[in-house]
Amino acid sequence: MSKVLIKQKKDYLRKDGTCSFYAQVFLQGKIVKLPIDMYLETSFYDEKDQTVKESHPDAKSLNMMLDQVRADIFEIRKRFMLKKKELTPELLVAEYTGFGGSGDFLGWMFKEIDNRRGEISQGTYNHHKAVASKLKQFKLSILFNDITPDLVSRFQVFLRDKLLNNQSTIGAAMKVLKTYIKIALRRELLESNPFEFIKIRKGKPSLVYLKEQERNKMMEVFKDPDAPERYKKVLHPFLFSCFTGLRISDVKRLRWDHLAEDTIYIMPYKTQRTSGETVVIPLGQTALWLIDQAQRRPKDPYVFQMISDQKNNEYLKEIAGKLGIRKSLHFHVARHTFATLFYEKTNDLATLQKLLGHAAITQTMVYAHVSDQLRRDQMKVFDF
Repeated sequence: MSKVLIKQKKDYLRKDGTCSFYAQVFLQGKIVKLPIDMYLETSFYDEKDQTVKESHPDAKSLNMMLDQVRADIFEIRKRFMLKKKELTPELLVAEYTGFGGSGDFLGWMFKEIDNRRGEISQGTYNHHKAVASKLKQFKLSILFNDITPDLVSRFQVFLRDKLLNNQSTIGAAMKVLKTYIKIALRRELLESNPFEFIKIRKGKPSLVYLKEQERNKMMEVFKDPDAPERYKKVLHPFLFSCFTGLRISDVKRLRWDHLAEDTIYIMPYKTQRTSGETVVIPLGQTALWLIDQAQRRPKDPYVFQMISDQKNNEYLKEIAGKLGIRKSLHFHVARHTFATLFYEKTNDLATLQKLLGHAAITQTMVYAHVSDQLRRDQMKVFDF
């Protein structure tokens, strides 16, 4: 590691005329920039001498602060040398910001989720944030040194007994926590993996979906000329998903050029960075009719005009209430509806896997379980 340079971020001037500072070091062929919580007018800083000019009234204390920054960075290097561990740029940032060693795991997790926002879908991002918030409810401060099998086990109990989460929700939360523990392990922020001693239990599938007659009731509302316009705006893409299985992220992104005659060709947003495979969905008569109801708009390549997810789900619940459908509806129910009804009518799990764009058949098996349970329930009509 080269010497520590203290620089000002001159490309961004704050409203009060000051600029922020950062420490810069050269490590493993990379320039590493470390933020400093200090702001100053550029005229008061001498870049050649790397000091705050004496003309500033707080020059002495500010220079002491910069000396401490240098000392902290060299202390990190010294500690790694004594441990005979390689200091990487990532580890230097983590240690400097207080996330390494005994630092703040919870704070690091929230920041890491934000950093991954561009690589994960909005729905995944929201889910990961929700799990981090639950972890904060469980324990306000969690250090890296606190991450033990005992803490993870107690978190599971908290989800079950305090937040009253079902086993499926608990399992999903534990998978998210495991993801970030793995990232911390890769960056050597953690020394051991607590999940080596803990098995994530999966709950029985609990999917909300519409029965065929319930879906048809919603179609009648969409076709009703006297139905409120806001209902039609929500039901149009929702029903299209009921007949195609597209996720909301793909319905939002569906462009006219994704359509070729009676077929959709689309690379799902959720899996484009992993499988990168195009999903081919042949359209039935109802789906084609729904496409025909969409208005082509000049310079707008998208098929559907979507409102916010929050309003979407709010109106779906409102419509369900008016129709006497006692289910908590949200947009993803449409995908579950398509998959469940498709399997009930065809028993073709392999084709369903391809239509849904699932990488593994195990992801699709959940609909077989739901359908099998429905058949068992229906057979109970013969019981005395």
